[in-house]
Amino acid sequence: MNKRGEILVENLIFIILNLAFVVIMVLFLLKQGSGATIMENTYSKQIALMIDVAKPGMLLKINL
Repeated sequence: MNKRGEILVENLIFIILNLAFVVIMVLFLLKQGSGATIMENTYSKQIALMIDVAKPGMLLKINL
């Protein structure tokens, strides 16, 4: 009967560690996904500032 209890504890620890790993991966992916939004906002603000400063007839070349 003692051995059956050990198997249960081992399985429980395995499940908890797997859940922790999945949660950490999901948080990492969410953080990385939001990084693209920050870059998009930065680029859009820089482009808007360049357009505001540009004079009529000026040609702008933007390398993203």
